Amino acid sequence: MSLAQQPTRDELRQHNPERQPQPQHSADEHSGGEHPRNRHEAKAIAHSFANFWKKVNNDWVFNLSAMLAYNLLMSIFPLLALLLALFGLFLGGLGKAAQDQFIAGLTNGIPGGGGELIQGALHRLAQGSGVFAIISLVVSAWFGSRLFVAIENCFGIIFRLPSRSFVRQNLIALGMLLIFVVLIPILLAVSALPSFLSTTVVQRLFGPSTATTILLLLISLVVGYIIATVLFLTIYMVLPNRSLRIQDAWRGALIAGALLEVYVVAFPFYAAQFLKPDSYGSTAGFAVLILVFFYYFGVILLLGAEINSFWTGQRQTDANLPGILYELQVRNSADGAAGPTAGHPRENLQADRTGLDLTMTPAEQVLQPPGMKKDKDGERESPPQAEQDAATPTPS
Repeated sequence: MSLAQQPTRDELRQHNPERQPQPQHSADEHSGGEHPRNRHEAKAIAHSFANFWKKVNNDWVFNLSAMLAYNLLMSIFPLLALLLALFGLFLGGLGKAAQDQFIAGLTNGIPGGGGELIQGALHRLAQGSGVFAIISLVVSAWFGSRLFVAIENCFGIIFRLPSRSFVRQNLIALGMLLIFVVLIPILLAVSALPSFLSTTVVQRLFGPSTATTILLLLISLVVGYIIATVLFLTIYMVLPNRSLRIQDAWRGALIAGALLEVYVVAFPFYAAQFLKPDSYGSTAGFAVLILVFFYYFGVILLLGAEINSFWTGQRQTDANLPGILYELQVRNSADGAAGPTAGHPRENLQADRTGLDLTMTPAEQVLQPPGMKKDKDGERESPPQAEQDAATPTPS
Protein backbone atom coordinates (compact mmCIF):
# COMPACT_ATOMS: atom_id res chain seq x y z
CA MET A 1 0.00 0.00 0.00
CA SER A 2 1.44 3.29 -1.03
CA LEU A 3 1.75 6.17 1.34
CA ALA A 4 -1.08 8.03 -0.34
CA GLN A 5 -3.43 5.05 0.11
CA GLN A 6 -2.75 4.61 3.82
CA PRO A 7 -5.80 5.55 6.00
CA THR A 8 -5.53 8.60 8.09
CA ARG A 9 -5.69 8.60 11.90
CA ASP A 10 -9.28 9.92 11.93
CA GLU A 11 -10.41 7.14 9.54
CA LEU A 12 -8.81 4.52 11.75
CA ARG A 13 -10.70 5.92 14.77
CA GLN A 14 -13.99 5.75 12.89
CA HIS A 15 -13.46 2.06 12.04
CA ASN A 16 -12.15 1.19 15.50
CA PRO A 17 -14.21 2.91 18.21
CA GLU A 18 -12.14 1.33 20.97
CA ARG A 19 -9.16 3.40 19.91
CA GLN A 20 -11.10 6.66 20.08
CA PRO A 21 -9.98 8.96 22.90
CA GLN A 22 -12.29 8.72 25.87
CA PRO A 23 -13.63 11.95 27.37
CA GLN A 24 -11.76 13.10 30.42
CA HIS A 25 -13.93 13.13 33.55
CA SER A 26 -12.96 15.65 36.12
CA ALA A 27 -12.92 14.97 39.82
CA ASP A 28 -16.00 17.21 40.23
CA GLU A 29 -18.06 14.98 37.90
CA HIS A 30 -16.93 11.78 39.66
CA SER A 31 -17.91 13.29 43.00
CA GLY A 32 -21.53 13.67 41.94
CA GLY A 33 -21.41 16.96 40.06
CA GLU A 34 -21.54 19.13 43.17
CA HIS A 35 -19.85 22.13 41.59
CA PRO A 36 -22.07 22.25 38.47
CA ARG A 37 -25.09 21.87 40.73
CA ASN A 38 -23.86 24.66 42.97
CA ARG A 39 -23.29 26.87 39.95
CA HIS A 40 -26.80 26.10 38.73
CA GLU A 41 -28.26 26.95 42.14
CA ALA A 42 -26.22 30.14 42.28
CA LYS A 43 -27.50 31.16 38.85
CA ALA A 44 -31.07 30.39 39.93
CA ILE A 45 -30.68 32.51 43.06
CA ALA A 46 -29.13 35.36 41.07
CA HIS A 47 -31.97 35.11 38.54
CA SER A 48 -34.55 35.27 41.34
CA PHE A 49 -32.88 38.33 42.84
CA ALA A 50 -32.82 39.98 39.41
CA ASN A 51 -36.53 39.30 38.95
CA PHE A 52 -37.26 40.61 42.45
CA TRP A 53 -35.28 43.78 41.80
CA LYS A 54 -37.09 44.27 38.50
CA LYS A 55 -40.44 43.90 40.27
CA VAL A 56 -39.38 46.45 42.89
CA ASN A 57 -38.44 48.96 40.20
CA ASN A 58 -41.42 48.30 37.92
CA ASP A 59 -43.78 48.70 40.88
CA TRP A 60 -42.29 52.14 41.55
CA VAL A 61 -41.35 51.25 45.13
CA PHE A 62 -38.89 54.11 45.57
CA ASN A 63 -41.22 56.67 44.02
CA LEU A 64 -44.13 55.41 46.10
CA SER A 65 -41.89 55.56 49.18
CA ALA A 66 -41.38 59.27 48.57
CA MET A 67 -45.16 59.66 48.23
CA LEU A 68 -45.68 57.79 51.50
CA ALA A 69 -43.04 59.98 53.16
CA TYR A 70 -45.00 63.07 52.12
CA ASN A 71 -48.27 61.53 53.37
CA LEU A 72 -46.58 60.60 56.63
CA LEU A 73 -45.28 64.15 56.94
CA MET A 74 -48.77 65.53 56.34
CA SER A 75 -50.29 63.00 58.73
CA ILE A 76 -47.80 63.55 61.52
CA PHE A 77 -49.52 66.75 62.58
CA PRO A 78 -52.99 65.16 62.80
CA LEU A 79 -51.40 62.20 64.60
CA LEU A 80 -49.61 64.54 66.98
CA ALA A 81 -52.83 66.48 67.51
CA LEU A 82 -54.63 63.21 68.20
CA LEU A 83 -52.05 62.24 70.79
CA LEU A 84 -52.11 65.72 72.29
CA ALA A 85 -55.91 65.63 72.47
CA LEU A 86 -55.74 62.30 74.28
CA PHE A 87 -53.12 63.73 76.61
CA GLY A 88 -55.34 66.78 77.08
CA LEU A 89 -58.21 64.61 78.26
CA PHE A 90 -55.78 62.82 80.57
CA LEU A 91 -54.14 65.99 81.85
CA GLY A 92 -57.48 67.61 82.56
CA GLY A 93 -57.96 65.23 85.46
CA LEU A 94 -54.59 66.02 87.03
CA GLY A 95 -53.68 68.78 89.38
CA LYS A 96 -51.65 71.80 88.31
CA ALA A 97 -48.40 70.57 89.83
CA ALA A 98 -48.86 67.09 88.39
CA GLN A 99 -49.61 68.59 84.95
CA ASP A 100 -46.41 70.66 84.96
CA GLN A 101 -44.29 67.74 86.10
CA PHE A 102 -45.77 65.36 83.51
CA ILE A 103 -45.42 67.85 80.62
CA ALA A 104 -41.83 68.73 81.58
CA GLY A 105 -40.83 65.08 81.67
CA LEU A 106 -42.59 64.36 78.37
CA THR A 107 -40.95 67.18 76.40
CA ASN A 108 -37.49 67.01 77.97
CA GLY A 109 -34.70 66.62 75.44
CA ILE A 110 -36.59 67.68 72.30
CA PRO A 111 -34.11 69.83 70.29
CA GLY A 112 -34.65 73.08 68.49
CA GLY A 113 -37.29 74.62 70.74
CA GLY A 114 -39.80 71.92 69.87
CA GLY A 115 -40.25 71.11 73.54
CA GLU A 116 -41.49 74.63 74.33
CA LEU A 117 -43.97 74.45 71.44
CA ILE A 118 -45.39 71.11 72.60
CA GLN A 119 -45.47 72.30 76.20
CA GLY A 120 -47.62 75.27 75.23
CA ALA A 121 -49.98 73.05 73.22
CA LEU A 122 -50.34 70.59 76.09
CA HIS A 123 -51.06 73.35 78.59
CA ARG A 124 -53.75 74.81 76.32
CA LEU A 125 -55.30 71.38 75.78
CA ALA A 126 -55.27 70.69 79.50
CA GLN A 127 -57.09 73.97 80.17
CA GLY A 128 -59.52 73.54 77.27
CA SER A 129 -63.01 72.12 77.39
CA GLY A 130 -63.97 68.53 76.68
CA VAL A 131 -65.91 69.56 73.55
CA PHE A 132 -62.78 71.09 72.01
CA ALA A 133 -60.83 67.91 72.73
CA ILE A 134 -63.52 65.74 71.13
CA ILE A 135 -63.60 67.91 67.99
CA SER A 136 -59.81 67.72 67.79
CA LEU A 137 -59.99 63.94 68.12
CA VAL A 138 -62.51 63.58 65.28
CA VAL A 139 -60.75 65.93 62.86
CA SER A 140 -57.31 64.53 63.63
CA ALA A 141 -58.52 60.95 63.25
CA TRP A 142 -59.97 61.65 59.80
CA PHE A 143 -56.93 63.41 58.37
CA GLY A 144 -54.49 61.06 60.10
CA SER A 145 -56.19 58.01 58.59
CA ARG A 146 -55.44 59.28 55.05
CA LEU A 147 -51.96 57.79 55.48
CA PHE A 148 -53.38 54.28 55.64
CA VAL A 149 -55.57 54.88 52.60
CA ALA A 150 -52.38 55.79 50.72
CA ILE A 151 -50.64 52.65 52.01
CA GLU A 152 -53.55 50.50 50.83
CA ASN A 153 -53.29 52.02 47.34
CA CYS A 154 -49.55 51.29 47.27
CA PHE A 155 -50.24 47.71 48.33
CA GLY A 156 -52.77 47.48 45.51
CA ILE A 157 -49.94 48.07 43.03
CA ILE A 158 -47.58 45.61 44.70
CA PHE A 159 -50.13 42.83 45.27
CA ARG A 160 -52.18 43.52 42.08
CA LEU A 161 -55.34 44.22 44.08
CA PRO A 162 -58.21 46.67 43.52
CA SER A 163 -59.15 49.27 46.12
CA ARG A 164 -61.83 48.60 48.69
CA SER A 165 -65.22 50.24 48.77
CA PHE A 166 -65.30 53.73 50.29
CA VAL A 167 -66.94 52.80 53.59
CA ARG A 168 -64.85 49.70 54.25
CA GLN A 169 -61.65 51.47 53.24
CA ASN A 170 -62.18 54.32 55.71
CA LEU A 171 -63.28 52.06 58.54
CA ILE A 172 -60.12 49.99 58.16
CA ALA A 173 -58.00 53.15 57.92
CA LEU A 174 -59.48 54.47 61.18
CA GLY A 175 -58.91 51.13 62.88
CA MET A 176 -55.30 51.07 61.74
CA LEU A 177 -54.89 54.62 63.03
CA LEU A 178 -55.89 53.51 66.52
CA ILE A 179 -53.41 50.61 66.38
CA PHE A 180 -50.73 52.99 65.11
CA VAL A 181 -51.37 55.48 67.91
CA VAL A 182 -51.02 52.71 70.51
CA LEU A 183 -47.95 50.91 69.12
CA ILE A 184 -45.80 53.86 68.02
CA PRO A 185 -45.54 55.50 71.49
CA ILE A 186 -44.68 52.10 72.98
CA LEU A 187 -41.98 51.60 70.33
CA LEU A 188 -40.53 55.05 70.98
CA ALA A 189 -40.61 54.49 74.74
CA VAL A 190 -38.76 51.20 74.37
CA SER A 191 -36.18 52.84 72.08
CA ALA A 192 -35.59 55.53 74.69
CA LEU A 193 -34.99 52.93 77.41
CA PRO A 194 -31.18 52.79 76.94
CA SER A 195 -30.90 56.49 77.83
CA PHE A 196 -32.78 55.71 81.05
CA LEU A 197 -30.44 52.91 82.06
CA SER A 198 -27.79 55.20 83.49
CA THR A 199 -30.13 56.98 85.89
CA THR A 200 -29.84 56.64 89.63
CA VAL A 201 -33.16 54.77 89.82
CA VAL A 202 -31.81 51.83 87.83
CA GLN A 203 -28.54 51.90 89.70
CA ARG A 204 -30.36 51.74 93.01
CA LEU A 205 -32.50 48.82 91.88
CA PHE A 206 -29.84 46.73 90.13
CA GLY A 207 -26.60 48.32 91.28
CA PRO A 208 -23.91 49.97 89.13
CA SER A 209 -23.23 46.81 87.15
CA THR A 210 -22.12 46.88 83.51
CA ALA A 211 -23.54 43.42 82.92
CA THR A 212 -26.98 44.56 84.12
CA THR A 213 -26.87 47.58 81.83
CA ILE A 214 -25.94 45.44 78.82
CA LEU A 215 -28.67 42.93 79.68
CA LEU A 216 -31.32 45.63 79.92
CA LEU A 217 -30.07 47.10 76.64
CA LEU A 218 -30.46 43.74 74.91
CA ILE A 219 -33.92 43.31 76.40
CA SER A 220 -34.95 46.71 75.08
CA LEU A 221 -33.68 45.79 71.62
CA VAL A 222 -35.58 42.51 71.59
CA VAL A 223 -38.79 44.11 72.87
CA GLY A 224 -38.50 46.94 70.36
CA TYR A 225 -37.99 44.44 67.53
CA ILE A 226 -41.05 42.47 68.62
CA ILE A 227 -43.21 45.60 68.73
CA ALA A 228 -41.96 46.78 65.33
CA THR A 229 -42.60 43.33 63.84
CA VAL A 230 -46.13 43.27 65.27
CA LEU A 231 -46.73 46.72 63.77
CA PHE A 232 -45.64 45.65 60.28
CA LEU A 233 -47.40 42.30 60.59
CA THR A 234 -50.66 44.10 61.35
CA ILE A 235 -50.18 46.42 58.38
CA TYR A 236 -49.38 43.56 55.97
CA MET A 237 -52.32 41.49 57.19
CA VAL A 238 -55.04 44.15 57.31
CA LEU A 239 -54.34 46.80 54.66
CA PRO A 240 -54.07 44.67 51.47
CA ASN A 241 -57.52 44.05 49.99
CA ARG A 242 -57.48 40.28 50.46
CA SER A 243 -58.25 37.69 53.10
CA LEU A 244 -56.42 37.96 56.43
CA ARG A 245 -53.68 35.32 56.54
CA ILE A 246 -50.63 35.51 58.77
CA GLN A 247 -48.68 33.04 56.62
CA ASP A 248 -48.64 35.59 53.79
CA ALA A 249 -47.35 38.46 55.93
CA TRP A 250 -44.82 37.29 58.52
CA ARG A 251 -41.72 37.12 56.29
CA GLY A 252 -41.83 40.74 55.22
CA ALA A 253 -42.77 41.78 58.77
CA LEU A 254 -39.65 40.15 60.22
CA ILE A 255 -37.35 41.90 57.74
CA ALA A 256 -39.09 45.28 57.96
CA GLY A 257 -39.10 45.11 61.76
CA ALA A 258 -35.37 44.43 61.81
CA LEU A 259 -34.65 47.32 59.42
CA LEU A 260 -36.79 49.69 61.48
CA GLU A 261 -35.04 48.64 64.68
CA VAL A 262 -31.68 49.46 63.07
CA TYR A 263 -32.82 53.04 62.55
CA VAL A 264 -34.38 53.29 66.01
CA VAL A 265 -31.12 52.12 67.59
CA ALA A 266 -29.00 54.49 65.50
CA PHE A 267 -31.18 57.55 66.17
CA PRO A 268 -30.22 58.10 69.85
CA PHE A 269 -26.52 57.83 68.95
CA TYR A 270 -26.88 60.39 66.16
CA ALA A 271 -28.97 62.69 68.35
CA ALA A 272 -26.43 62.53 71.19
CA GLN A 273 -23.51 63.34 68.87
CA PHE A 274 -24.92 65.90 66.43
CA LEU A 275 -28.24 67.23 67.79
CA LYS A 276 -27.02 68.91 70.94
CA PRO A 277 -29.21 71.85 71.99
CA ASP A 278 -26.25 74.26 72.01
CA SER A 279 -24.76 73.08 68.69
CA TYR A 280 -25.13 75.06 65.47
CA GLY A 281 -27.74 73.74 63.09
CA SER A 282 -29.34 71.26 65.50
CA THR A 283 -32.83 72.24 64.38
CA ALA A 284 -32.02 71.77 60.69
CA GLY A 285 -30.27 68.49 61.42
CA PHE A 286 -33.28 67.24 63.36
CA ALA A 287 -35.63 68.19 60.50
CA VAL A 288 -33.45 66.41 57.92
CA LEU A 289 -33.24 63.35 60.13
CA ILE A 290 -37.02 63.20 60.45
CA LEU A 291 -37.47 63.51 56.66
CA VAL A 292 -34.93 60.74 56.08
CA PHE A 293 -36.77 58.58 58.60
CA PHE A 294 -40.09 59.10 56.80
CA TYR A 295 -38.59 58.04 53.48
CA TYR A 296 -36.75 55.14 55.09
CA PHE A 297 -39.97 54.00 56.74
CA GLY A 298 -41.74 54.08 53.37
CA VAL A 299 -38.96 52.07 51.71
CA ILE A 300 -38.86 49.30 54.32
CA LEU A 301 -42.67 49.18 54.46
CA LEU A 302 -43.00 48.62 50.71
CA LEU A 303 -39.92 46.38 50.60
CA GLY A 304 -41.51 44.03 53.12
CA ALA A 305 -44.68 44.02 51.02
CA GLU A 306 -42.64 43.15 47.93
CA ILE A 307 -41.04 40.24 49.79
CA ASN A 308 -44.47 38.92 50.75
CA SER A 309 -45.74 39.37 47.20
CA PHE A 310 -42.74 37.63 45.63
CA TRP A 311 -42.95 34.76 48.09
CA THR A 312 -46.58 34.05 47.20
CA GLY A 313 -45.57 33.61 43.55
CA GLN A 314 -46.27 37.01 42.03
CA ARG A 315 -43.64 38.14 39.56
CA GLN A 316 -42.57 41.29 37.77
CA THR A 317 -44.29 42.93 34.86
CA ASP A 318 -42.41 43.50 31.62
CA ALA A 319 -42.94 47.27 31.86
CA ASN A 320 -43.24 49.79 34.68
CA LEU A 321 -46.41 51.72 35.44
CA PRO A 322 -46.09 54.31 32.62
CA GLY A 323 -45.30 51.52 30.17
CA ILE A 324 -48.32 49.52 31.31
CA LEU A 325 -50.61 52.52 30.82
CA TYR A 326 -49.14 53.12 27.38
CA GLU A 327 -49.70 49.51 26.35
CA LEU A 328 -53.26 49.44 27.65
CA GLN A 329 -54.53 52.85 26.60
CA VAL A 330 -52.53 53.60 23.46
CA ARG A 331 -51.96 50.18 21.94
CA ASN A 332 -55.03 48.55 23.54
CA SER A 333 -52.88 45.53 24.34
CA ALA A 334 -50.98 43.99 27.22
CA ASP A 335 -48.40 42.11 25.16
CA GLY A 336 -45.54 44.46 26.02
CA ALA A 337 -46.56 44.95 29.65
CA ALA A 338 -47.70 41.58 31.02
CA GLY A 339 -45.09 39.62 32.94
CA PRO A 340 -44.22 35.91 32.76
CA THR A 341 -46.98 34.94 35.23
CA ALA A 342 -49.75 37.14 33.85
CA GLY A 343 -53.09 35.35 34.10
CA HIS A 344 -51.68 32.65 36.39
CA PRO A 345 -53.86 31.77 39.40
CA ARG A 346 -51.10 32.70 41.85
CA GLU A 347 -51.34 36.31 40.68
CA ASN A 348 -54.92 36.54 41.99
CA LEU A 349 -54.55 36.80 45.77
CA GLN A 350 -58.29 37.28 46.25
CA ALA A 351 -58.97 33.79 44.90
CA ASP A 352 -57.65 32.18 48.11
CA ARG A 353 -60.44 32.60 50.69
CA THR A 354 -58.88 30.38 53.37
CA GLY A 355 -58.43 33.34 55.75
CA LEU A 356 -60.86 35.86 57.16
CA ASP A 357 -62.38 37.93 54.37
CA LEU A 358 -64.29 40.43 56.51
CA THR A 359 -61.98 43.26 55.43
CA MET A 360 -61.94 42.34 51.74
CA THR A 361 -63.94 43.94 48.96
CA PRO A 362 -64.08 41.47 46.04
CA ALA A 363 -62.90 42.76 42.70
CA GLU A 364 -66.30 41.97 41.16
CA GLN A 365 -67.87 44.66 43.35
CA VAL A 366 -65.54 47.48 42.35
CA LEU A 367 -64.41 46.50 38.84
CA GLN A 368 -66.47 45.69 35.78
CA PRO A 369 -66.23 42.20 34.30
CA PRO A 370 -63.95 41.70 31.28
CA GLY A 371 -65.62 42.63 28.01
CA MET A 372 -68.29 44.78 29.68
CA LYS A 373 -68.45 48.56 29.76
CA LYS A 374 -70.54 51.07 31.66
CA ASP A 375 -72.83 53.53 29.98
CA LYS A 376 -73.40 57.06 31.22
CA ASP A 377 -76.01 55.88 33.75
CA GLY A 378 -73.59 53.36 35.26
CA GLU A 379 -75.41 50.32 33.87
CA ARG A 380 -73.63 47.41 32.28
CA GLU A 381 -73.71 47.15 28.55
CA SER A 382 -72.39 44.67 26.06
CA PRO A 383 -69.24 45.24 24.02
CA PRO A 384 -69.57 47.56 21.00
CA GLN A 385 -71.19 46.14 17.88
CA ALA A 386 -67.95 46.43 15.93
CA GLU A 387 -66.22 44.17 18.45
CA GLN A 388 -69.09 41.69 18.29
CA ASP A 389 -68.93 41.67 14.48
CA ALA A 390 -65.19 41.12 14.59
CA ALA A 391 -65.62 38.24 17.02
CA THR A 392 -68.40 36.60 14.94
CA PRO A 393 -67.02 34.29 12.23
CA THR A 394 -68.25 35.05 8.71
CA PRO A 395 -69.72 32.17 6.70
CA SER A 396 -67.46 30.94 3.93
